Amino acid sequence: MSLSSIRNNVLAGLTSSFALVPECIAFALVAQVKALNGPVLVVGHSNTLSELVRLFGGQPGAEIADNEYDRVYQLTPGTNGSMGTVVFTSLPETDAAP
Repeated sequence: MSLSSIRNNVLAGLTSSFALVPECIAFALVAQVKALNGPVLVVGHSNTLSELVRLFGGQPGAEIADNEYDRVYQLTPGTNGSMGTVVFTSLPETDAAP
């Protein structure tokens, strides 16, 4: 095996490992939060929030656009292990003056 081939294999392995780090962190976060009692606030960005809602057992709905900054999820654990999901957003902008 050539040095170039070894280098390419190592780089491919490192790239794959780094791609999985965010998912591993999300699973660890969900496990820690589920072990807590009482209300918990979890904040995320558009590219992570939907997956966190799914991992907690909620229904994230449509994907969050990069220019959307007002979606808030309230997840409520049910007695049978289910998760209730309520989505809050602000009202759309209008051209009318207040």
